[in-house]
Amino acid sequence: MRQYNNLLSKYMNDLDIDLTRNLTPPKELDVQVRVLEDAGELDTETGEVISLTRGSEHLLRRADAEQLIRQGVLKHVD
Repeated sequence: MRQYNNLLSKYMNDLDIDLTRNLTPPKELDVQVRVLEDAGELDTETGEVISLTRGSEHLLRRADAEQLIRQGVLKHVD
């Protein structure tokens, strides 16, 4: 068990993700976000290109927005 925990910790550190954080699936696939800083264009999973200009709001797939939310580029709006 100790070896597993060490491997899991190393894997999460290498990829900069926490696999133990969200153990329940999200209820919604889309999230409303506000752009906090200009970030250029985002190529979404659906092939759509979205311009991320500061102050704009978008409805994005959670998979497209999650990393940018963690980086502080986007903010989840309820």
